Amino acid sequence: MEKKQNKLLSASAMFGAVFVVCIIIIWIFTVSEIGYREFDFFRPQNKTSVFTLAALQLLVAIITFSFVFNLIGWVNGSDRHILIAGILYILSLNLISASLCLRVYSDGKRKIKNKLLFYAMIFAYVLGIPFIVLMQTAMIPREGEKPLIYSHTVYFLITIGIGFILNLFAWKTNNKKAKIIAGIAYVLGLFTVIPGVMCFISCKNNRKLPKLEGKKIQP
Repeated sequence: MEKKQNKLLSASAMFGAVFVVCIIIIWIFTVSEIGYREFDFFRPQNKTSVFTLAALQLLVAIITFSFVFNLIGWVNGSDRHILIAGILYILSLNLISASLCLRVYSDGKRKIKNKLLFYAMIFAYVLGIPFIVLMQTAMIPREGEKPLIYSHTVYFLITIGIGFILNLFAWKTNNKKAKIIAGIAYVLGLFTVIPGVMCFISCKNNRKLPKLEGKKIQP
């Protein structure tokens, strides 16, 4: 079993290394293009360029950290580092490495705490963020320069963000109110209806049967 887990972690690290190299190449190419067109990379006049550079820099950091945690988990066999690597891989949209790390973590722990809420967070990110980015980039400006961020993008970021934070809180504490509010926020986010339903279902699983121990059954 341990050999199988090592193979899965080495495979996820290989995919992670490929992602690191690719995103660095893309970042260097983008920097050179923006610097060439606007003559001053450190003071770009185009707001879209600022947004693109910030997003790429954040992505570079997330992918690099996910790869590092993957390596630490592979070498030390630490479940904590493997889980962190899996979550960071999801944030960087490296779903192949993420699935491999989470599978190893699941095999090691045998059972993930509040599994339904855990996968609700994954679905919320995978379903929500890519659609928000696509809507933001695909919008055609009516007049003048394209704004840095549209109002509908702010709306979806707020609703899905609130749902994600409360989902995380409910996953750690199993709080029923947090589950309900997270589900409502996810439903309002439209793209994250499925994670919202998962949060509502987890509320039903939270019900406890009455204890009959110590009680005598009277005829």
